[in-house]
Amino acid sequence: MKSLVFSIVLYFLFAVNSYVIAEDVDYKINEAEYTSSLVCGKCHEAIYSKWKNSMHAQSISDPIFDLAFMQAVKESGDEAKKLCLGCHAPTVRVNNDYELKKAITNEGIMCDFCHTIKGVDLNNQENPYIVDVGEVKRSTIKEAESPAHKVEHSELHAKSEFCAGCHEFINKEGVSVIGTYTEWKEGPYSKEGVQCQDCHMPATKGLIVRPDVKNIERDINLHDLQGGHSVEQLRKAMRVRIADAVRSGEGVTVKVEITNIGSGHMVPTGIPSRELVLQMLVKDSKGRVVSRDEKIFKKILADENGNELKKDHELFLKGKIILSDNRIKPRETKETIFYFTYPKREELSVETKLFYRYKPDVITSQEMFIEMGGDSKVIR
Repeated sequence: MKSLVFSIVLYFLFAVNSYVIAEDVDYKINEAEYTSSLVCGKCHEAIYSKWKNSMHAQSISDPIFDLAFMQAVKESGDEAKKLCLGCHAPTVRVNNDYELKKAITNEGIMCDFCHTIKGVDLNNQENPYIVDVGEVKRSTIKEAESPAHKVEHSELHAKSEFCAGCHEFINKEGVSVIGTYTEWKEGPYSKEGVQCQDCHMPATKGLIVRPDVKNIERDINLHDLQGGHSVEQLRKAMRVRIADAVRSGEGVTVKVEITNIGSGHMVPTGIPSRELVLQMLVKDSKGRVVSRDEKIFKKILADENGNELKKDHELFLKGKIILSDNRIKPRETKETIFYFTYPKREELSVETKLFYRYKPDVITSQEMFIEMGGDSKVIR
């Protein structure tokens, strides 16, 4: 109960900071500091409406991150703040607002942070992004003009290296906790020139700015940023096939193939608490389940004592070694053999399903309803 109360108290302390009222927003470009995404949205309405519902916009307010962050801060204090907020509230890299006091910091992965990046140094893990905060905004659009700010064409914004500063993390022990960029780079898609943005920020017809500012429809990305939280994105990543199912004596052998057909990195990728579960179910001629089994695909990290780490914050803070990693690489096919005993000679049906599983801790409501006294009386 003490732990629950502590978590609730911390939650409200951080929530107060995370939802700073934006009444003081100055609706013009800030040439000295970061400009609020609310300002960007005044002209870039379509893009802003998509971004504000994306996981990037919710990177600091997401309840899964919220609890993991609080747990990490409880264990390692300022170290955790620097580690976590550098990507989840990246403006701290410039404004040093690690206490989340400023409204701009609480916008998460906001417009101006990404569009003021002019370089990425992946050898500098502590601060890989080279930023130029001010009036110049960078994007993939060539020969663009704006009445509100200066613009500059950037090839970097269309390359996977742009994403790598956050989607690649090697901890102080030298352990790759998140290796999404490396998985892409070592796979076939990088050699074919397919970038992260091609899948996660695909171009679609739309307006860059409001029509009354400039009525030009063109191919743009709307910053929807589909990832592992997208059911559609997950379902088109993998293919499952029963390659063979044969009897041998009193046993039955089922061969299942799973193939990564639609993802440019390993599946699952990102934080190692995510996993794939391949389930096999066998039914007899009357539909009764006679056998069930499953196979797990994941990266397993352990602490210095060899204990498997399962909580998100512990993976970042305590990961010492990689015990195993059987995830599926891009375009790789993995074969799994299931065997079960069944002496009856009758028709059987075999069914396989592949699931993406992630079981993070989240803060939930828990009512405290305690009797503190009472009395009774009979009225005649």
